Amino acid sequence: MDEGKNSIGQDTGALVYDGRFVLKVSRDKMEAHLIVKDELGLKSVDMARLKNEIQEAGVAYGFLPVPEDLGANVFAVSRGRRAVNGEAGKIKMHVSASVVRKPKVDPATGKVDFHSLGSIVNVNKGQILMEKIPPTPGVAGTNVLGAEIPAKPGKDCKMKSGPGIEVDESDTLARATLDGKFVVVDGRPGVYGEHQHNGNVDVEVGNLVFGGSLLTVKGEVLPGFAVKCKGRVEIGAGVNNALVMAGDEIIIKGGVVGEDAEVRGIGDLTVDFVENGPVLETRGDLYLRDYLLQSDTRVAGSIFGRENGAIIGGTTVCGGSIHVKDLGGDAEVVTDVTVGMKPDLAARKERLDEAFPLWSGRMNEVLKTVTGLQKIKKEQGRNFPPERQEKLEKYNAAMPKIMERVEKLQNMMSALEEEIDQAINESVYVYGTLYPGVTVRIGPGIRTVANTESGMVIHFDLDTRQIHIRKMTPEEVDAGPGV
Repeated sequence: MDEGKNSIGQDTGALVYDGRFVLKVSRDKMEAHLIVKDELGLKSVDMARLKNEIQEAGVAYGFLPVPEDLGANVFAVSRGRRAVNGEAGKIKMHVSASVVRKPKVDPATGKVDFHSLGSIVNVNKGQILMEKIPPTPGVAGTNVLGAEIPAKPGKDCKMKSGPGIEVDESDTLARATLDGKFVVVDGRPGVYGEHQHNGNVDVEVGNLVFGGSLLTVKGEVLPGFAVKCKGRVEIGAGVNNALVMAGDEIIIKGGVVGEDAEVRGIGDLTVDFVENGPVLETRGDLYLRDYLLQSDTRVAGSIFGRENGAIIGGTTVCGGSIHVKDLGGDAEVVTDVTVGMKPDLAARKERLDEAFPLWSGRMNEVLKTVTGLQKIKKEQGRNFPPERQEKLEKYNAAMPKIMERVEKLQNMMSALEEEIDQAINESVYVYGTLYPGVTVRIGPGIRTVANTESGMVIHFDLDTRQIHIRKMTPEEVDAGPGV
């Protein structure tokens, strides 16, 4: 109904039902009220007639099923529907970019875990980071006079994005364009492929795990903590009984120290010095600025340390050649060096060397037991005890499987030996001093150095099928790699 056609005065209202009631509308036109003028109230009232007169006076919407007593002889007979304004657009975070600095506490033990403080939020390339939820238009309302009350639409919002983030054509979804950390800089979210930590890796920062291309630690990695990166790692002040892992190159200024220290990488590894039992493993080359002292080192490529590099004690397995200034030590330190053997080949050999004697011994024991039981059975005939017969049958059933296992291990060892035989083209180049106590393995050959020598090459001789030690030629000295 058109509001202009209603007969309800804002101040005086309208008389209905023979003047027994005054019909009034609230100033916001959202409620219609009946004010009773006599003592009968709603007694003996024809409600259908009353509603009809209220409608004729101008009320068109929101009739209540039964008038609601508001007290003081006032009854509400109609209520409008208020407009619902639209909700503003918002950004939904699929990944939280906030940094959690509070250490975790184990509720069972009450112990505080300082090793995982969540200082880096890692995301992967293509991962959805944010989503824009569009504003809603809202829902219009209606007052008691039937007029529409427009709703205010929600305000739109803008998807902010910085480097490393791509927003789709609909301006709705934001994805990472690279692997890295998700952070907010000056209110603008971004994904960065590099992360730098300016101090030590300790209880204040916890373990550093980064999915980007470069993780730089300016300080030292302290005992019990770990640094892991999908890409390259650079450590500025050494690794002390800690773990460093990388999916690419590792550069460590300073030393790797302690038997609990581990450094494992996919790319090249550069380190100043290593001592007191650490484990080093890389699928690339090792660049040694100073020395390896009593370490367990496995390198798929070559080792380069001509200028000052020395290998003293420990075990070194190298897939390529070794170029160092010194090999071994003054006190005939036991130093074990293998060249031409990839670390995975060495690991397979180690496993086979452990497994074959066990299975071979087991086979011999079973054969011995079966032979003994068969002899006793032949001697005792029908008096052969049932429990021994059961044992004999059990061992006879197990024998083929054990023999098959031993044969398989023998074949694997033969194939492995063939691979090792082919790994004879790599050599050890010692530009400074070669000390007694050094044991060198190349292919099927093995040799222990007995005398102190200078400027030597240790290689495998095809004619004699043995390891030879000879003087380095001037050409080899000139052509030798640096570091």
